Amino acid sequence: MDYTSSKYNIQLLQQYSLWVKTDYVYEHLMVVDGRQVVRYIRYAKDQPSEEGMKLLSLPFERVSLLMPEQNMLINPLELYDENKRGVYQKFLNHTSPENQLLYTSTDFSLAISYVLDEWLLSDWKNIYAQIDIIPEFAVVLETAKEVLSEGVALIVHELDKKTAFCLFNNKNLVFYNSFEVKNETDFRFYLLKVMELIKDLERFDQCIISQQKSNISFKDIVEDYSQKVRVISNPFWIEEEENNFSFIDKLNFKVEGEA
Repeated sequence: MDYTSSKYNIQLLQQYSLWVKTDYVYEHLMVVDGRQVVRYIRYAKDQPSEEGMKLLSLPFERVSLLMPEQNMLINPLELYDENKRGVYQKFLNHTSPENQLLYTSTDFSLAISYVLDEWLLSDWKNIYAQIDIIPEFAVVLETAKEVLSEGVALIVHELDKKTAFCLFNNKNLVFYNSFEVKNETDFRFYLLKVMELIKDLERFDQCIISQQKSNISFKDIVEDYSQKVRVISNPFWIEEEENNFSFIDKLNFKVEGEA
């Protein structure tokens, strides 16, 4: 896909930001002016587009990269100890402690240690010396802050090859994990397994489905198990020229890197 707004002007490059969403299948490039996407290119990772390469050669002053985490460890914020990074590293199944990153959320009182796929990341670090990196799970948690209500809530977030399930009970995080979901049977299986984590739970009070890309009808299935269902459209699909994207505001922060 290749979209250009009538407001896009290369002479205004210094006021634009570049957002990149990368995974193992597609690259998404978005030129953003404030909250408005003025240029958008999507191409298969193994088939780079000529226009995409031209865009990446431009000297953007701010570049943000959204990518899936390789592994993560969730701790209560009040119990997290920066001096025990080596201990956390054992659970991250990673050999380079210097690559351990940290995301903190005061809203949910969480400290999340995580590592990124070095192979996936290296391509972008070779292009941009300075780049803000945002893990995919941050999208789920930042979305949760905006939409959660009291009761038992589930957020279903479809990734590149997997689907993330994020369970909250009265706005407290109970469970977060991602699984490979190939069909509706897989999805229903993991959905029921997540339900079992709350004793005697018959229905979720709320279910939010974000960034659905596949042909699996998550909404139809979830409606059998939830009082309320809300679908948040995939924010990386440009539907109309004058569209504004609130997710830019949600993700307009820098995740802490190495300590």
